[in-house]
Amino acid sequence: DRSVRLAPHTQAPIDGIAPRIVPLRWVPEQEIHAHAIQSRLPVYHGECPHAPGAMRQQSRAVVAKLESQTPGARHGLLHSLDQIRSLHREAHPEAKHGVNRCTECGEITSKDVCQACTMRQWLVETS
Repeated sequence: DRSVRLAPHTQAPIDGIAPRIVPLRWVPEQEIHAHAIQSRLPVYHGECPHAPGAMRQQSRAVVAKLESQTPGARHGLLHSLDQIRSLHREAHPEAKHGVNRCTECGEITSKDVCQACTMRQWLVETS
């Protein structure tokens, strides 16, 4: 289910949320990096301090290893994901993802009350 919710969201936009697009999705990271350097764009070469041990880093390492062993594997994975997403939409047309609205402020949230209102209430209760 999680893979179906990954970006981009241009084929089946969710009401109330701006579609998530990924314009450089099919361009290899090395090409993006090379273009940025050639164009003298500012590039941060450091690693995020929260990256070590993150699942995202492990996933990137797996995909990088696949790509080094089988060039084109990344594109194959993306293509397969797009096909799975399309098949899921066909098999579950009723699974149109709507959005919840916060009962306090009306903003979009995944719960009944958004995090901002939850924190605001906590501040009121603790002060």
